[in-house]
Amino acid sequence: MDEQTFNSQEINEFYQEDFINVNFDYSTSQTFDTQSEITDTNSSVTSSTSSLPSSLVWEHFDKNPPHASGYNVCKTCSIKYKLSTGISTLRKHLKDYHQVQVPARSNRRQKTIIGVKPFDEREHAEHTTYLIQWLICDLQPFTTVDDPYFRAFVKHFCPRYIIPERHQVKELIITTFNDQRANLIRQLHQIEGQFSLTADMWTSMNRDAFLGITIHYIDSNWCLCNFLLDIIPFTTRHTGENIASEIKRVLDEFNISGKIIALTTDNESAMVVCGRRLAVSLDSQLSLMTFSHYRCTAHVLNLGVKQGLELVGDSINKVRELMSRIKNSTTLCDQLRSFCNLKNIPNYKPILDVETRWNSTYYMLRRVEQLKMALVLLVADNDNIKSLYPNEDDWIIIKVIWC
Repeated sequence: MDEQTFNSQEINEFYQEDFINVNFDYSTSQTFDTQSEITDTNSSVTSSTSSLPSSLVWEHFDKNPPHASGYNVCKTCSIKYKLSTGISTLRKHLKDYHQVQVPARSNRRQKTIIGVKPFDEREHAEHTTYLIQWLICDLQPFTTVDDPYFRAFVKHFCPRYIIPERHQVKELIITTFNDQRANLIRQLHQIEGQFSLTADMWTSMNRDAFLGITIHYIDSNWCLCNFLLDIIPFTTRHTGENIASEIKRVLDEFNISGKIIALTTDNESAMVVCGRRLAVSLDSQLSLMTFSHYRCTAHVLNLGVKQGLELVGDSINKVRELMSRIKNSTTLCDQLRSFCNLKNIPNYKPILDVETRWNSTYYMLRRVEQLKMALVLLVADNDNIKSLYPNEDDWIIIKVIWC
């Protein structure tokens, strides 16, 4: 079979033809040129695939190989499909993940483009490491690597790199997590001092509960260090016994139970019980010190402030209702924006305090003071919120709180 070498113009014309098959053979026995070559392989395909199934898809898949019995395995990325998988699915995989378009019939005349030489194993692993770091640090979903626009973007700047598909990415991220966890355990064992913990229960927006555990210690340079030790999905009851059991499990997993001298939590009753349970469990493992449970000073102070605000609760409730009415009304928000522009003050949005968010009441009252000139005009135009506007006594209380 004669080979022909085309110039760049002929190659561009060739790319315009239908049923172009971009075929990358990554076997070590194949030697690639750094420049693209185009060969007519119609006759060679017939002779080389006579013992294989008729579809040209099988040039890119190993059917039922010994190392993956019961599967069709992609030669490029090693993804596995069951033997019952249809040819169209395998063809779609080649097109979506490897930019290889295989004609539907084997007797159709096809052309093969041998592209630039792909990265070797070391270079490919190095590029994949940067990809995995970006996916993890930017909180990207696994499916990002399957997005055709993302794949086209990477292929444009680095055509030699083969992007792994989402199942491979998932395995790589799990492997990276396990490696980092093992490395963290080794580093903690090298710390000569003791550790303290902070723990808190929190709930996500979709109402899933988690237990967060943070570790604190002083390193060899006398620098205070801390980081998130673990975050645990909590599907059982939030009792002190269950929380203590999960914390103890994590400590045993990191093999640092004998070096924990303190736990700081909020004043929630379950956390108080948790502290007692851990004290009983950990005191026996500490040779020179005793385990202590501390209640967060900032949390105690916040509880005192909230109790003090009950003395002026009527004024705060009035402001809270006013902010709520404005935030929930598109009309009122638009009018407030117009009055802010009229008074030449920043277009601040109303703030509504939250029970579990510290200082949110302070920020709400400060925002009312900032919007005071615009609120006067807004209340004058809307009778339904006039009763909610602070009177002189309310303004005195507001100013005392936020100043």
